[in-house]
Amino acid sequence: MSVEQVIARTLEQLNHAFPDFRVAYCTISPQGYLAIAHSIEPPGMVPLTGLECDLTVAPEYLAALRTFECVVVSDVIRDRRLGLLAGKIQAAGTQAFVDVPLQHSDHLVGLLCFDCAAPRQWSAHEIITLQEVAQY
Repeated sequence: MSVEQVIARTLEQLNHAFPDFRVAYCTISPQGYLAIAHSIEPPGMVPLTGLECDLTVAPEYLAALRTFECVVVSDVIRDRRLGLLAGKIQAAGTQAFVDVPLQHSDHLVGLLCFDCAAPRQWSAHEIITLQEVAQY
Protein backbone atom coordinates (compact mmCIF):
# COMPACT_ATOMS: atom_id res chain seq x y z
CA MET A 1 0.00 0.00 0.00
CA SER A 2 1.12 3.56 -0.65
CA VAL A 3 1.52 6.10 2.15
CA GLU A 4 -1.63 7.87 0.93
CA GLN A 5 -3.59 4.60 1.10
CA VAL A 6 -2.36 3.92 4.63
CA ILE A 7 -3.38 7.42 5.71
CA ALA A 8 -6.81 7.13 4.08
CA ARG A 9 -7.44 3.73 5.64
CA THR A 10 -6.32 4.95 9.08
CA LEU A 11 -8.63 7.96 8.90
CA GLU A 12 -11.51 5.76 7.73
CA GLN A 13 -11.00 3.46 10.73
CA LEU A 14 -10.87 6.41 13.13
CA ASN A 15 -13.99 7.86 11.54
CA HIS A 16 -15.72 4.51 11.95
CA ALA A 17 -14.71 4.32 15.63
CA PHE A 18 -15.59 7.97 16.33
CA PRO A 19 -18.24 8.97 13.76
CA ASP A 20 -19.20 12.25 15.46
CA PHE A 21 -15.75 13.80 15.00
CA ARG A 22 -13.74 15.06 12.05
CA VAL A 23 -10.43 13.25 11.60
CA ALA A 24 -7.56 14.59 9.53
CA TYR A 25 -3.94 14.04 8.59
CA CYS A 26 -1.82 17.18 8.19
CA THR A 27 1.73 17.75 7.08
CA ILE A 28 3.93 20.40 8.70
CA SER A 29 6.96 21.97 7.05
CA PRO A 30 10.12 22.70 9.06
CA GLN A 31 9.13 26.39 8.91
CA GLY A 32 5.78 25.69 10.62
CA TYR A 33 3.34 25.68 7.70
CA LEU A 34 0.52 23.18 7.99
CA ALA A 35 -1.31 21.58 5.04
CA ILE A 36 -4.34 19.35 5.55
CA ALA A 37 -3.64 16.38 3.29
CA HIS A 38 -6.82 14.42 4.01
CA SER A 39 -9.86 14.81 6.23
CA ILE A 40 -13.07 12.91 6.84
CA GLU A 41 -16.04 14.79 8.28
CA PRO A 42 -19.35 13.83 9.80
CA PRO A 43 -22.43 15.33 8.12
CA GLY A 44 -22.60 19.08 8.66
CA MET A 45 -18.87 19.71 9.09
CA VAL A 46 -16.86 21.51 6.44
CA PRO A 47 -14.27 19.45 4.48
CA LEU A 48 -10.74 20.64 5.26
CA THR A 49 -8.66 18.70 2.74
CA GLY A 50 -6.33 21.11 0.96
CA LEU A 51 -6.47 23.95 3.50
CA GLU A 52 -3.19 25.48 4.66
CA CYS A 53 -2.17 27.75 7.52
CA ASP A 54 0.86 29.31 9.15
CA LEU A 55 1.35 27.89 12.64
CA THR A 56 4.00 30.48 13.50
CA VAL A 57 1.16 32.88 14.42
CA ALA A 58 0.58 30.60 17.45
CA PRO A 59 4.10 30.14 18.84
CA GLU A 60 3.02 28.36 22.07
CA TYR A 61 0.95 25.85 20.14
CA LEU A 62 3.73 25.23 17.61
CA ALA A 63 6.31 24.89 20.40
CA ALA A 64 4.16 22.23 22.10
CA LEU A 65 3.87 20.30 18.84
CA ARG A 66 7.62 20.51 18.25
CA THR A 67 8.22 18.80 21.61
CA PHE A 68 5.90 16.04 20.32
CA GLU A 69 3.36 16.90 23.01
CA CYS A 70 -0.23 15.90 22.32
CA VAL A 71 -2.23 19.15 22.25
CA VAL A 72 -5.68 18.83 23.79
CA VAL A 73 -8.04 21.80 23.40
CA SER A 74 -11.46 21.70 25.04
CA ASP A 75 -12.52 25.16 23.85
CA VAL A 76 -10.73 26.94 20.99
CA ILE A 77 -11.81 30.41 22.16
CA ARG A 78 -10.47 29.94 25.70
CA ASP A 79 -7.13 28.27 24.87
CA ARG A 80 -4.38 30.91 24.99
CA ARG A 81 -1.84 28.71 23.16
CA LEU A 82 -3.73 29.20 19.89
CA GLY A 83 -3.30 32.98 19.73
CA LEU A 84 -4.17 34.35 16.29
CA LEU A 85 -4.82 30.84 15.01
CA ALA A 86 -8.03 30.51 17.09
CA GLY A 87 -10.14 32.51 14.63
CA LYS A 88 -9.05 30.42 11.66
CA ILE A 89 -9.72 27.19 13.55
CA GLN A 90 -13.14 28.39 14.60
CA ALA A 91 -13.96 29.50 11.03
CA ALA A 92 -13.33 25.90 9.93
CA GLY A 93 -16.10 24.78 12.29
CA THR A 94 -13.83 23.46 15.03
CA GLN A 95 -14.50 24.30 18.67
CA ALA A 96 -12.44 21.54 20.35
CA PHE A 97 -9.65 19.25 19.15
CA VAL A 98 -6.84 16.85 19.91
CA ASP A 99 -3.70 17.10 17.77
CA VAL A 100 -1.14 14.32 17.96
CA PRO A 101 2.27 15.21 16.49
CA LEU A 102 3.83 12.80 14.03
CA GLN A 103 7.61 12.61 13.95
CA HIS A 104 10.28 11.22 11.71
CA SER A 105 13.93 11.20 12.82
CA ASP A 106 13.21 13.60 15.69
CA HIS A 107 11.49 16.09 13.37
CA LEU A 108 7.86 17.17 13.46
CA VAL A 109 6.41 16.15 10.08
CA GLY A 110 2.66 16.14 10.61
CA LEU A 111 -0.38 15.79 12.81
CA LEU A 112 -3.18 13.37 13.37
CA CYS A 113 -6.17 15.58 14.20
CA PHE A 114 -9.45 14.77 15.87
CA ASP A 115 -11.97 17.60 16.27
CA CYS A 116 -15.59 18.51 16.85
CA ALA A 117 -17.95 21.42 16.33
CA ALA A 118 -18.68 22.11 20.00
CA PRO A 119 -16.52 22.71 23.08
CA ARG A 120 -16.03 19.47 25.03
CA GLN A 121 -13.83 17.61 27.45
CA TRP A 122 -11.85 14.83 25.79
CA SER A 123 -11.80 11.41 27.42
CA ALA A 124 -8.58 9.63 28.25
CA HIS A 125 -9.74 6.82 25.92
CA GLU A 126 -10.01 9.20 22.95
CA ILE A 127 -6.59 10.73 23.58
CA ILE A 128 -4.88 7.38 24.12
CA THR A 129 -6.48 5.95 20.97
CA LEU A 130 -5.12 8.79 18.84
CA GLN A 131 -1.68 8.57 20.41
CA GLU A 132 -1.53 4.83 19.78
CA VAL A 133 -2.64 5.18 16.15
CA ALA A 134 -0.05 7.93 15.58
CA GLN A 135 2.76 5.67 16.82
CA TYR A 136 2.26 3.39 13.82
